[in-house]
Amino acid sequence: MLDLHLTALMEKRQMFVTNLPLKFFDQSGKEVEQINDLINTEAFEEMMKDLIDSRFYGHSLVWFDKIEGTTLEHKLIPRKHVNPKKGIVMKHQSDEHGESYRETPYNMYCMEAGRPDDLGLLSKAAVAVIYKKGNVSDWSVFAQVFGAPFREYVYDDPTARAQLEAIAKQQAVASYVVRPRNSEFKLHETTHKSGSSDLYSNLAKFCDEQNSKAILLNTMTTDAQGGNYKGEVHASSEKEVAKADRRFMLRLLNEKFIPILEKFGYAVAGGRFGYEEQDGMTPKERLEFDMKLNEIAPIDQEYWYETYNRPRPKKMQKEEVEAAEEEQQPKEQKKPTPSQKSKKKEVKLSQEEQSLWLKLKSFFSVFPRS
Repeated sequence: MLDLHLTALMEKRQMFVTNLPLKFFDQSGKEVEQINDLINTEAFEEMMKDLIDSRFYGHSLVWFDKIEGTTLEHKLIPRKHVNPKKGIVMKHQSDEHGESYRETPYNMYCMEAGRPDDLGLLSKAAVAVIYKKGNVSDWSVFAQVFGAPFREYVYDDPTARAQLEAIAKQQAVASYVVRPRNSEFKLHETTHKSGSSDLYSNLAKFCDEQNSKAILLNTMTTDAQGGNYKGEVHASSEKEVAKADRRFMLRLLNEKFIPILEKFGYAVAGGRFGYEEQDGMTPKERLEFDMKLNEIAPIDQEYWYETYNRPRPKKMQKEEVEAAEEEQQPKEQKKPTPSQKSKKKEVKLSQEEQSLWLKLKSFFSVFPRS
């Protein structure tokens, strides 16, 4: 069973390659939806985790049973049954001979990750894990002995000894002693019990830090402490680890997985896998960048609400709702605005009507105005 802290570090590196959107592009650089649908399946993500685990366990061999549509069925061959130097899979781990997976037809369904002589990062972390396991075990005994009060039972009648022992065993798990009254008993405790407890705690912490250095090349992104500057330096080293893991994954997919997809009938010749470009800014850095950019060239208000997922003011929400309702209404049902009401309708007259209108106008023009 792996140490909990070490397991968290490994899962963090798995997320480096699974959390960033992955796409497949054809020769012209256009996305291929068929492969992207396969990428967005849980089975594809599990395959990526098995491949990146080769960074921890060393050489890994993946066998593909079926790849069709959005179905991907694969198995991780037990590492103890694989001899990467000979390129064989053995029925029993102690066998000298086995099936050569680098030859036809097995090479059509297998993909290797990691060098044949690579033992993985866990070989470096093993020493600290062993020390921590023994240390925590001793710490647990220390807490059991000194964390609860020590009990002492004294008897005069030898026949009462058995009864006192039965009573002592029924009461919790704290240490106890049963002795005759005339006997002598001394309990030699450690000089500083709190100091001994700190010793166990500091050793466990030291082991965790060593594993953090082995897996992430830093300590402060898992157990944050110290100044901001130190934290930024450690975060920077972690980003480099993430970049290295993503390059490792892309090399595996482009050099080894694409040929397997071709053998399963996918038209992927000349294509490539790639991660979507990310600027890597934190929300705080993004806000500072946008505010400086806004001073140079004003940014539309809609951008702020969408980018930072902030609620719009109630007045703006009401106006948007009214505008949406107005757009949904049929044109003949729309209420005219005041400006529309004030406008006079233009009436087009025929030539006869225009002639009659001019005669009437000239007739009434001779009457004096009151």
